Amino acid sequence: MHGRIDTSRSFLYTTSMTLKSKLLFLIVCAGVLTMARPAFAYERADYQARAHTVPRSVTMQPGETKTVTVKFTNTGKAIWNNDDEHFVSVYTQEPKYRESMFAHTTWLKPEQPTKMKNTNVFTARVGVFKIILQAPRETGTYTEHFALTAEDKTWIKGGDFVLNIIVADPPKETAAVVAQQKPAATTPPKAQILSLSRKKVEARGGQAVTVRAFIKNIGNRPWNVRELKAGNGVRIATISGGRFAHTSWVDTLTPLRLSSGVVSPNATDILTFTFAAPPEKGNYVTHFVLMADNELAEGGEISIPITVTEDAPALQMPVTFSGTEQFGSEPSIRVGLFKLEDTQHFIATADYRIKDGTGAELGAIPVGATVAFSYDEKKTLYRVVGAGLNIQSSSYIRFEPADGSGTALFTLPDRERRVSWNKSLNYNKYRGALELRYGEKNNTVWVINELPMEYYLKGLAETSNNQPEAFHKALVIAARTYAYYHMQSGTENGNTQASLKHDNHYFHLDATYDQVYQGAERETSFANVNRAVDETRGLIATYGGEIAVTPYFTRSDGRTRSNLEVWRIDRPWLQSVVAHYDKGKTKLGHGVGMSAQDAIQRADKEGVDYETLLKYYYRGIELVKKWN
Repeated sequence: MHGRIDTSRSFLYTTSMTLKSKLLFLIVCAGVLTMARPAFAYERADYQARAHTVPRSVTMQPGETKTVTVKFTNTGKAIWNNDDEHFVSVYTQEPKYRESMFAHTTWLKPEQPTKMKNTNVFTARVGVFKIILQAPRETGTYTEHFALTAEDKTWIKGGDFVLNIIVADPPKETAAVVAQQKPAATTPPKAQILSLSRKKVEARGGQAVTVRAFIKNIGNRPWNVRELKAGNGVRIATISGGRFAHTSWVDTLTPLRLSSGVVSPNATDILTFTFAAPPEKGNYVTHFVLMADNELAEGGEISIPITVTEDAPALQMPVTFSGTEQFGSEPSIRVGLFKLEDTQHFIATADYRIKDGTGAELGAIPVGATVAFSYDEKKTLYRVVGAGLNIQSSSYIRFEPADGSGTALFTLPDRERRVSWNKSLNYNKYRGALELRYGEKNNTVWVINELPMEYYLKGLAETSNNQPEAFHKALVIAARTYAYYHMQSGTENGNTQASLKHDNHYFHLDATYDQVYQGAERETSFANVNRAVDETRGLIATYGGEIAVTPYFTRSDGRTRSNLEVWRIDRPWLQSVVAHYDKGKTKLGHGVGMSAQDAIQRADKEGVDYETLLKYYYRGIELVKKWN
């Protein structure tokens, strides 16, 4: 909030002054600089904010640099800008204008970390602030206070926040731990490229190109984590890395990283990855190498010649990755499975802990044990009986994996969810935590499954296993974005446990009426869909920097419907488009967004890639990787 003085002009002016006059002038200037900082008072009612995303804590090593992202919703009437004289930024507080111990060279001033990243933020939209922290050399726990301001205008009410920062030395590994981590000496990983779906490419500038590589493990050791690296896998070549980067890449060096499954010796792995053709017309060669468990795989080199037939559109910018950019953590989603109307049973296939709503542990369920759970409506008590337990609690109950992983499995044997095409399959196995929660507003107890987002996507029953790969990926990204949008709708209104549409029920999405969720059984029976989830991990559709809700449906009658036509709210990315392969058919579903049948045909008959599919049905969107 400093006043601005043209120091060069001031110096020239003072050369003709007497020494006494110069001293007086400097005193006045100092007074101006001090007075330009307003007292900590909220003077403008039209500038108000509400915290959207603020990290609970930040852990750093001494001297480490880390980027922290803070988001605030504009709840006032004024428009926030980042490029005019009253730009919105972050200042230190308590005391105000102090020089922070975590100041980085990128800060505007030692007391002013950053400006808002958005160009402008209207009412009810979210402003993003990225603060680069430089940890001091001294270890300890620090509390850093900050607040939002409109430069030279006002402090923004509700814009204050605190970062709790722990600076600690890295843990020291014992000799035993190190020994466990180092496998017995083996020969380096060896690979053989059996075939590529595209051995050479002809494309327009900036066009997304998807390649499937069939790679055999011809070494004597299994592969766990497989990565495809651009260039030589060690440093970025101008042409091999950045020029070909695509939004689906993990970073500018890594088009693909897979950690699911193990590729045994003599087994064949299928790696599907996407790169972007360079923007300028010409001839190129892109190079990739296979890394197995962080080691270069001998024989795993891939080279693909590319002919770019025409320049990319002027507005199409290459993908860039900032050296300080950090992806967020994968979120956990809460899914309402069903209403609890009678006693149900829980079978643990891992060790579980039972906790109440305060976090207090009430008991343990060992692996393989079965317990019964119910709700006594008259006494308003939750009950858990079996495996030596007899629990009664007036607070809601949670079954949590003992290892805290969020991926442990459990079964609900009383739940019958069989499919007509295979009666032996019963979709009643789930990952993560289970919660019993009574909703006072609707007098209903819901059984809620809380699990990592990517495992939720693998449990969706929104497509079959034999559809085109491009459609699988497009659908997965649309489903991920739809789920993430509804998670954020609750967070923006101060509720992290429920979406806006299900705030009475304490969950984000319904397992039946929002997106059909069938649980962990689909992970083994729908391998192609699971691969699409892994290969698009963390990809979200955005519009104007905000999460874009992405509905989809079964089939149109030749055109999709705009959001305004169906739900009376105009969303620029949800406009009516022609669905050529649906012409003459009967519309099935609401009609807004992507028509599944039309998209399947476009992918199958025209070879359209997933990104092109998404950008056709959702106009003007961009794909952003939110987590690794």
